[in-house]
This record gives sequence, structure tokens and C-alpha cells, in this order.
Amino acid sequence: MKHTILFTVIIFVVAIASCSNSKKATVVNAGTTVINDENKLNGSWQLTYISGAKTSVEDLFPSKKPTLTFKLPSAQISGNGGCNGYGGTVKIEGNNISFSNIIHTMMACDGIEGENQFFKAMETVTSYRIHADTSLILSKGDTSLMRFVKKQL
Repeated sequence: MKHTILFTVIIFVVAIASCSNSKKATVVNAGTTVINDENKLNGSWQLTYISGAKTSVEDLFPSKKPTLTFKLPSAQISGNGGCNGYGGTVKIEGNNISFSNIIHTMMACDGIEGENQFFKAMETVTSYRIHADTSLILSKGDTSLMRFVKKQL
């Protein structure tokens, strides 16, 4: 009798879980990101705007514009800060997003001030939105911190 009740409870839980909202994004076990519509966020994005810059993105990053690559459903991110490669983790819950454990190489190059600004902004991001499937906006509250355009393969 106990086995039958346990089996029924397990079937019920599985059935409820499979009927969950398909647009919800969560992090499970702090290492795996689950997002059902990950094709919109997945892939590589290139920076086009950063808040607080006194010059253009091109002047701030003379060698290379920063990139951000999502590898969902993994919680791992990677990219280039304009000079140095980096990696870290991402946590996504609905439209809330945060980046952590960001580590990067430490090569000397032109544009290091811009790169430092880029990494500081990454640490403060709290939300995101995707516009027309080609533009990613990372914000802190109501303030847009960075904008990216989807890189074509």
C-alpha cells in the first residue's frame, strides 16, 4: 500500500512539473540553467552601448568590442571584454539575471579602462530584455547599463 501511494505521488509531481509555464527560466542546483525559450538568449552578443561612457563604444574599445556568449542550458557564460577573455556563471529567473564568478585573463592592451567599466557593469546587472530577437538590453532596475546586438554566425 505504501508503495502504491508513493508511486502515485511521484506520478502526480512529474505530471505537474511537465505542465509548468514554458517561458519561465530558473536555475537548478546552482549549476544548470533551465530556460525553455533559450534560443533567443543563447549565442553571442556584441556590445553597442555602455552607460556612463564619455566616448563612443568604438573609442572606448579601440581593439575589439566586448562580447557576451550564453551557453544555455549551462549556467556558463564567456566572452571578450575588449582585450581579455573572460568566463563566469549566470543566474536567470524570469527577466531577472545576474552574473557571478567572472574571471578574466590580464593582458595589457589599449582600451583597458573600457574593459574595467564593462566588467563593473556586468557585476551590477539585475534584469534583461530582448528586443526583436536581435537586441539584448542589460539593466539595473530601470536603468539600461549595456546594449548588445546578436552576432551572426
